[in-house]
Amino acid sequence: MSGHLRRHDLGWLAAAVGLVCAAYGRLVAAGFTNWDDDRFVTANPLLRAGLWTYTKAAFGRPQFEAYAPLHLMSYRVDAALWPASAGGYHALSLALLLVGLAVWFTLARRYAPAPAAAAAVAVFARHPLTVEPVAWIAARKDLLALIFVGLTLLATDRQPGARPRPVALALGAAAFLSKVSTVCLPVLVVAQLRWLRGWSWRASLLGGLPYAVGAAALALATWLIFHDNHMIPSSRPVAAVVDVLGTVAAYVGRAWAPSPSAIYPAAAPHAWLGAALVAGAVVATAATWSRWPGAARYAAVAYLAALAPVANLVPVVFRFADRYALLAHAALVPAAAIGLGAAWRWAAGRARRRWAVVVGIVALVVCELVVTLPTVAAWHDSRSLWRRAVRQQPAAVLAYAKLGETLRDEHAFAEAHAAYQHLIERAPGDPRGYIGLFLSDARRCEVEGGLPAGTAAAWYASLERATEDPARFRELYGVVAQAGCGAGATAMVRFGLLRWPRPVDKLARWAADARRAGDVATAEAYEEAIRRAAPR
Repeated sequence: MSGHLRRHDLGWLAAAVGLVCAAYGRLVAAGFTNWDDDRFVTANPLLRAGLWTYTKAAFGRPQFEAYAPLHLMSYRVDAALWPASAGGYHALSLALLLVGLAVWFTLARRYAPAPAAAAAVAVFARHPLTVEPVAWIAARKDLLALIFVGLTLLATDRQPGARPRPVALALGAAAFLSKVSTVCLPVLVVAQLRWLRGWSWRASLLGGLPYAVGAAALALATWLIFHDNHMIPSSRPVAAVVDVLGTVAAYVGRAWAPSPSAIYPAAAPHAWLGAALVAGAVVATAATWSRWPGAARYAAVAYLAALAPVANLVPVVFRFADRYALLAHAALVPAAAIGLGAAWRWAAGRARRRWAVVVGIVALVVCELVVTLPTVAAWHDSRSLWRRAVRQQPAAVLAYAKLGETLRDEHAFAEAHAAYQHLIERAPGDPRGYIGLFLSDARRCEVEGGLPAGTAAAWYASLERATEDPARFRELYGVVAQAGCGAGATAMVRFGLLRWPRPVDKLARWAADARRAGDVATAEAYEEAIRRAAPR
């Protein structure tokens, strides 16, 4: 086991870094997107309020439905160096990825030869599921978690029974302050000490105990924050056990056959089948566990532990994300390096075997790039991001909502209208489609000179206040209808009928009245509500 990197090792690391930069370098020319980059950066007033004010807010209270102060503090570096340059933000995110790769290469090098460690981190970094946390500025927390978890695992390398190093505890705390999914850290520490370092169970558990305290506090605080911000839905799409196991199956499936998209389904695809396959794998693993080598045991436990916080054990609103799996894939790097090293030793002295190993690695990298490069390109701007998302996963309604928002902001109102209609077709009960149509038509009226500038924003603010007050809603509807924004008024009718359902006989009467008045769009809105109310 090597404790320090040598010049030979640095050469292999440089080769891996070069391969990664070749895949991600074009991000430096990318812009901001409208997927939370505005909340965290471009429209965040705190970022321009001064260092002390920003720091106090970052550490003093939850923000953006989470408590991750180091994530927020990372943007102060950008604000000081390149406050308005999206390329600068992307460059720093790419630099953080490279730091993370160096950390995990160093960790893998302790258990495997340098070429194997370099190949393992290169395959990890160029995997399509790694694109999102690198390309998405608002996902920088994942890169920080990658770095601090890896550094913590490096720093826990000590003699069994010795006191934890203060630097290791500090790095563990930094991981917890970067991202909530780092609650898996205690299990990763125990798995490394037990199966990669060969410690006894007692010593391994004691080694992970200090981190368990911090992880428990973080888990409790996060649950309270999520609860207060309504981030925990009241129901699941399937039974809890099936939901959790199906989520794990979805991530495993996306690891082996990734979909090149930035948006995800609301429920695990084929959840029952996935849950059955995962349950069968767990039973088979338990039955054969005694024959597994240490590296394989570490990989199984570390991977599942890193997936557990994002496996909907506690269901969340955004149920799936590529970035959620970043730590799970990183945790496999040491075991992958050990496996590659073993394969190379198996091929020693046999030219055909060595060629088979090399060709296998090259084929894997090429297969990755077929998906990774187009996915990186899609992150160039909001339009390309959401257009690719709706092509790849047409059932993901959030993608249509964001595409409509992007097109609306670009004044492409007909295309925005079509995006919102697609959303409504796929999710008739989702209010975002109707609200998007309303706001898009109001903006169109502004641009065409029919409304004073700022009216759409004022109406939208009024709509947010009126969603719990039918009388105020009817008043706003009258204002919109009188202003001549017919499509916006019709969208309000459709939203109102979704929010406050009416008896079918009344809807039928209103529809007939609207048709006699020549208001076909409103009549169709009432008829749509009748169809929605019909028993199935």
